[in-house]
Amino acid sequence: SLAPTPIQQSLNFGSALIYPLSKKWQWSFTADVRRVLEPTDVIKLLHLGTELKHSVFGIRAGANQGYLAYGFSIEFPPHTRLHFSSYGVELGNKRWEKEQRWYLLQLNIGFNPN
Repeated sequence: SLAPTPIQQSLNFGSALIYPLSKKWQWSFTADVRRVLEPTDVIKLLHLGTELKHSVFGIRAGANQGYLAYGFSIEFPPHTRLHFSSYGVELGNKRWEKEQRWYLLQLNIGFNPN
């Protein structure tokens, strides 16, 4: 048998600021720098975002590797959430060389027996 394929080391940094605007509203800002040790354009490493969230819905926008990212979510109390998002990923070696756009739809249903 062969030795397992080595896992490439990566170093990531991130932060988030969350501002409560009222009892039901909050605004958040996030920033991530991923794979810091990888020799590539800085724009491919940078991920920025903001979200305006109400107790029932949320709206998001940002940048992923220099491409627009956006989404929204709806929460149906008590345990159901519907999320939609879209973001671009750079497939080339340089910035804005070849974008692949992803669309995600997620439905979460939670059950609490208590």
